[in-house]
Amino acid sequence: MNIILCAYRSWATEALERVSRHNRISNNIFIDSTDELSKIDLKNFDLLITLGWSWELGDEIVNNIDAIGLHCAALDRYSYGTPLQSQIIDGVLHSKHRIFPFISSNTSKRAHTHT
Repeated sequence: MNIILCAYRSWATEALERVSRHNRISNNIFIDSTDELSKIDLKNFDLLITLGWSWELGDEIVNNIDAIGLHCAALDRYSYGTPLQSQIIDGVLHSKHRIFPFISSNTSKRAHTHT
């Protein structure tokens, strides 16, 4: 499987480096900006994974490759900005993680929309 791994924070890159060593991943590329991502030929890859990614992917990406995001908070409540820090401030002792597909939506201007 050929995978694009998108992360720019050190903790996220370290986690995805471990993922990249999985025996079913034959080829991977690390991307740390939307500019880099726009230069990739998506046809050469099977999947795009984001971790700690703050930018929208856009329809051109989402409509041309399966893309999933990993996020360190329950849906919506801590979706933006500083999810871990906000949970600590709010006294959350046990955080949730979620994996979501990126989709393109006519009702949203964001291709960062997830189900």
